[in-house]
Amino acid sequence: GPIGKSGVGYRLTGFSAERDGFTDAVLTGKDLGELDRHGVRAQLQWRPSAGARWRAIIDHSAEDEDGPAIVLVDPGVLLEDGSIRPNNFLDRTIRAGHVPQFEPFARRTYIESRNSLKSEQSGISVQGDWSWGAHTLTSISAWRQWDFEPHTDGDLTPLSVQPDIGFSVSHRQVSQEVRLSSAASSQFPYVGGVYLYGQRITGTFVSLYGPDAADFAVPGLTPAALDGFRVKTVGTPEAESYAVFGQGTWRATPRMDITAGLRWTREHKSADIERTSSGG
Repeated sequence: GPIGKSGVGYRLTGFSAERDGFTDAVLTGKDLGELDRHGVRAQLQWRPSAGARWRAIIDHSAEDEDGPAIVLVDPGVLLEDGSIRPNNFLDRTIRAGHVPQFEPFARRTYIESRNSLKSEQSGISVQGDWSWGAHTLTSISAWRQWDFEPHTDGDLTPLSVQPDIGFSVSHRQVSQEVRLSSAASSQFPYVGGVYLYGQRITGTFVSLYGPDAADFAVPGLTPAALDGFRVKTVGTPEAESYAVFGQGTWRATPRMDITAGLRWTREHKSADIERTSSGG
């Protein structure tokens, strides 16, 4: 609706999705597989004159959930030729004193550490349109961020083999487009412009091993070999993109249009990746 008599209109949209978990994490007391997501989107539009229009959009959403629920389905002990896989999953768990249960439809899991998912994203865009005669100049500026952090029990058992596998991803992007277009009803409608885009991601992956990891991997290996061993990988990929584009149409006859377009793009990508290990 309108905001008074200012010539500004608004639109507001929201959503919410919630659901209880349906898989019982017996050891942690959590019900996994829940939904807990919420978001809002607001728009403002302003027409300062007959030939000008501004539109701004802001959105934000987030989720914070226990899950998703991962259950054991099959031990996978047989190789393709029917022989028994050496040092298979059952061998490894039984060696540590645990007999895993393969009951996927029982909706139970026996993980001993957290299983969670968090994400958050926001965006802003501003569009301006200026029209004179049969021509329109448009500018669109936009920014977006996304943060994502899942954690899970890496071995899916009560054992402390891989108590935590986790990610932390932070994404940022910015873009700018400027284009000039003619009326679609003209004899030679056209559009042309430039587009700029930049992106940066910081991703961190951490894998932590516990006191049961050593014997789980190699029979008889001392627990101290892998207990507390931690691998951390940090990557920072970046991208920059520039483009010039144009398209025109010739209405040759009332029943035939001929359209030609051209786009030139230059893109540069780079990344720094560092992996470190500690403990064990």
